[in-house]
Amino acid sequence: MVELRAQEQKLLLSLERLKGKASVDELMFESRLPDAAVMRSALTLQEKGLVRIHAEPQTVIKLNAEGRTHAQNGLPERRLVNATVALGGRATLDEAAAEARLDKQFVQIALGWTQRKKWATYDSKTNTLAVFSLPKEEVDEKLLLRLASSPEHVTTDELGEEEKTAVQILKKRQILVTADKTTRVLEMTEQGRVTIHQD
Repeated sequence: MVELRAQEQKLLLSLERLKGKASVDELMFESRLPDAAVMRSALTLQEKGLVRIHAEPQTVIKLNAEGRTHAQNGLPERRLVNATVALGGRATLDEAAAEARLDKQFVQIALGWTQRKKWATYDSKTNTLAVFSLPKEEVDEKLLLRLASSPEHVTTDELGEEEKTAVQILKKRQILVTADKTTRVLEMTEQGRVTIHQD
């Protein structure tokens, strides 16, 4: 029979409650043990053949200051389109930008994206925008809101293909940042399962 210290036992029981596989963060929350205690116990349990430790590379996504502002107020192109609709569906670019309360630096960006997303028609001769119906919320907008409302960081592993594309677009627009990090994941071995049920 394998001898376990109290923290090792606590960690194994927590791992079992988490279906035998969990990240260090999840185990810290579940076991209420600090990071150092979880890692120390994990290394000892690995030496005893009761758990395996995997290092999984992940890409973490976070909004920067501009991204948080856009998550709160809407992307510039969304604000421009909403303002044009509020003005009766047709307005000069200046009127729509004023109605949308867009900073000068975002007016051309917003116009460019309304064209790229085919949300509005723009007549450069008269400097007029026309919007016939409010466009549905798109993946990039949903992703912004998800990132803004998520207390934890979001990783690309949690995203669908469309969202991953949106990450690249928003990153190019300098609305969000990505960082690579390694997450340690503990997995209980068969011997670990047997050991925990011996007591």
